[in-house]
Amino acid sequence: MNFQSQLIANCSAAMAIFCDEVTNYAKENHRYKDQTGGVTAATRSIPVTISGTVITGGIECTSRIGRYLHEGTGLFGPAGKSYVIKPKNARALHWEIPGAIGGEETGKGVFAMKVVHPGIRPDPWIARAVHVKSGRLYELMKKAVDKTSRLIHRKSKGKSKNK
Repeated sequence: MNFQSQLIANCSAAMAIFCDEVTNYAKENHRYKDQTGGVTAATRSIPVTISGTVITGGIECTSRIGRYLHEGTGLFGPAGKSYVIKPKNARALHWEIPGAIGGEETGKGVFAMKVVHPGIRPDPWIARAVHVKSGRLYELMKKAVDKTSRLIHRKSKGKSKNK
């Protein structure tokens, strides 16, 4: 195996390790409340691909909700404006306000024909994980280059002794 193919193989392995580490960091360090665990479970590494001498890897969230959590919505999102929520299958919206109101132990039911929602603040947990871990990519790639250099050096020393 020549130097270039060995280097590509080692750097590809380093990229896969990096993507897995960033994915794990992103899953453990987010601000959103994942009520069902679906968004966190949908955050995953994209398999490493090699095209010539270009090695690509990544992290994604395949959950539809993940995009809204990552980029924000309403005033805090790309649209930059609040939005209206209306009932789909009923004549009014209804929710309970938790806690003791007026000395009562149970919450108070609220009904509304519509609600103007300001949106949710973005939580770019994937981008933040890549930023926080970016130094690790440099470290892994340096190890891959050093390992390749040592292997090729050993092979060339062995060939020169046999001549």
